[in-house]
Amino acid sequence: MRLGNSTGLDSYRRTSLLIVGFVAMCMTGAFHMAGYLSDREFVDQKIRTDAANRNLSMILTESVSGAIRNADILLRIFKRDWESNGALTETLKAKLPEIINAGMVARICITDDAGRVTFNAMDLADAPNIASRSYFQQHRTEDGDAVLLDAARLMDDQGPPLLVVSRRLNRRDGSFGGVVSVGIRQEYLLRAFRELELGNENSLGLLHTNGKILARLPGEYDRQAFAAVFRNHPSLARVKAGELAGEYEVPGADGIPRLGSFRKLNVYPVVALATTKKEAALSRALERRNLYGNTAAGFSFFVLVSGLLIWLQLRRQYRIERMLLDRERELTFSSYHDALTGIYNRAYFYDKVREAGSQAGVIMADMDGLKIINDTFGHKIGDQALVDTAGILVRCISPDSIPARIGGDEFAVYLPATTREATEKTIQTLRQEIARYNGSHDLPLQLSLGFALADGKELSLAELMATADKWMYREKLRQARTHRSQFTNTLKEMLVARDYITEGHVSRVTDITIALAKAVGLPSAQLPDLELFAYFHDIGKVGVSDRILNKCGPLTEVERHEMQQHSEIGHRIASSADDLSGIADWILKHHERWDGKGYPWGVAGEDIPIQCRILAIADAYDAMTSDRPYRKAMLHQDALAELLRNAGTQFDPALVEKFIEIQDAIQSPNGRIYRA
Repeated sequence: MRLGNSTGLDSYRRTSLLIVGFVAMCMTGAFHMAGYLSDREFVDQKIRTDAANRNLSMILTESVSGAIRNADILLRIFKRDWESNGALTETLKAKLPEIINAGMVARICITDDAGRVTFNAMDLADAPNIASRSYFQQHRTEDGDAVLLDAARLMDDQGPPLLVVSRRLNRRDGSFGGVVSVGIRQEYLLRAFRELELGNENSLGLLHTNGKILARLPGEYDRQAFAAVFRNHPSLARVKAGELAGEYEVPGADGIPRLGSFRKLNVYPVVALATTKKEAALSRALERRNLYGNTAAGFSFFVLVSGLLIWLQLRRQYRIERMLLDRERELTFSSYHDALTGIYNRAYFYDKVREAGSQAGVIMADMDGLKIINDTFGHKIGDQALVDTAGILVRCISPDSIPARIGGDEFAVYLPATTREATEKTIQTLRQEIARYNGSHDLPLQLSLGFALADGKELSLAELMATADKWMYREKLRQARTHRSQFTNTLKEMLVARDYITEGHVSRVTDITIALAKAVGLPSAQLPDLELFAYFHDIGKVGVSDRILNKCGPLTEVERHEMQQHSEIGHRIASSADDLSGIADWILKHHERWDGKGYPWGVAGEDIPIQCRILAIADAYDAMTSDRPYRKAMLHQDALAELLRNAGTQFDPALVEKFIEIQDAIQSPNGRIYRA
C-alpha cells in the first residue's frame, strides 16, 4: 500500500470502523440480552407483588365494609330512638357499656343543632368539639339520611385514631336536630392485618375519596403527608371516575417509591390501599439484574480489549499515513495559495493562466492606505483589512474566475470568458460591496480598480495585466486626495468615539489655543494650521489600547510607556495624510517640556515649536478644570496656581504669564468664560 495514497488511508478507516462495529455489536448484544432477562425478572416480580397487594386490599375492603355496616346498624338504632323520644331511652343507654366493651366502638356521641355534645358514651369531660367537624357541617347543610365518614381522635384529638361514622338527626318537623356519631377504633379495623405481622415494607391505608386519610397501618408515617401524596395521584382520579380497583406506583409519604393496589368500598366513599416498598418487592429482580449486568460487562470488556489490541496494531501506521498525506496537502495548498488571505497566490496565477484567450479579461485592484493602516493600528489590523478585501473579491466574482493576491496590497482577478458589460457589472458590484462594508465597519476599505479585456484578440496575460494596471493607477491618482480625506475623517470619528472626553475637550482647547496665539502675535496665516493642530493633536490615541484610554486609576509604568507612544503614532498618521502633513512635527512634539523632560525626544526651551508650547498650556488648563473619571474638576484659581507652579519646568514661563493676563478674555463659542 503506497504511503501518502488516500486509498490506503480509506482502507485503514474502513478496517477501524469494522473493528468498532464488531465490538459495538457484541457489547450491544450482550447488554440487550442482559436487559431482556432483567426486564423479564422485573415483570414477573411485579406481577407477584401486585397480586399480593390486591389480596390485601380485598381483605381490607371486606373487613372495613363489615365494620362500617355494624356501626351503621348502631346509628340507625340510636337515630330511631332519639327521633321518636327526643332523647335516648334509659334502656338503650344501659346497653352502651356492653357495646363499647365489645372492642369495635370507642365513642358514641350525640350533638344538638349547634354542635354541643348532649350525650357522650364516655366521660362528658372528654366530649370532642363536634361543631367544627366537616361531617357535622355537611349534615347541617344537607337534607337526607346519608352516612358520612371522617377521621378523628379520642380526647379532643389527643387519643388513638378513630373512623367516625355519622348520621343526621331530624326533629319531628323535619328540621335539623343534631348528629349522632360512632367512632370505630382503627385498631379494630386493621386487627386482622396486625395478626399477619406485615413487614416494614408493607403498609395499609383507608382514604376518603376527598383525599383525607382515615386509617393507616403502620401508623408511624405522617397522615397528612400521606394524604397529600395520594390526593394528587392519578389513582384517586381513577377512583372518582368510577374505576373500582387497580394498581399504581407512587412515591410514599416517606419519599420511598411504592407499588400499590387500590379498591373502593362498594357503598361508602372509602378507598382501601395496600402498598409494598418497590425496592423490597423487586429485590430479587435487582439481584438478578446485577448478575446479568456483570456477566454482560465482563463479556464486553473481553471483546473491547481484544478489539483495542487489534486496532492499536493499525493505529501507528494509520497515523503515519495520515501525517504524510496531510503534509502533502499542506504543501500543495501553500504552494498555490496566499497564506494570509487564503486565495490564490502570484505563482499559481501566472502558472494557471498561461494564455489569456480572446474572450478573457483581467481586473486589477490595489488597496489604498495599507501603509498608514499598518503604521497607525498595527499589522494585525492591516492583515485583517487584506483578508476582508479578498473576501469581497471572492463574493463578487463568478465561480470560474481566478482571484489572486499578487503583491502586498495588490490583487488580480482573471475572468476566463467575459464581456465588457459583465466586467463593468462586476466592477459595480465590487464598489457596492465595499460601500456596504464601509457602512458597518469603523475602518473603511479603499480600493482602486481597473480592468482590461481581450475583445477577441489573442493577448497574453502580461499584456492584459499591464493595460488593467494602467487604468487602475489612473483611478488611484484621480481619487488619491479623496481617499486621504476620507481616511482623515475616519480617524477623527474614531478619536471622538474612543476617547469620551475628546469632543468637548478639543473644542475648548482650540478656543484657548487660538486666543493665546493671537495674544502673543502669532501670524494669522498660521491660525488655520494651529486650529487643525489643536483638534488633531491627540490623533495618535487611535493606536492606543481602549483599556489604557478608559482606565480610571493611575497608569502603570508599562501603560504609561504605551500611552506616550501616541505622539509618534500621531506623527506617522499626519505624515501620511496630505491634510495633516503640515502639522505632523507639532503632533510629534506636543508633549515636550520646557525643561527637556518631556517625550518623545526630550527637546527643551525654544527648540520646542511655539505652537506646541501654546497647546501645552491650553491642554493642561482645560484638563485641570474638567471632570475626569478619577477626579473632580479643579477651581479656576487652583488651575492658574498650578500653571504658575510649573512655569519654567513644564511650561514656557512667558506664555504662562501671557495666558494669565488674557484669561478674562478667553471664551468658548457658546459664551462660556473659563473661570470658577
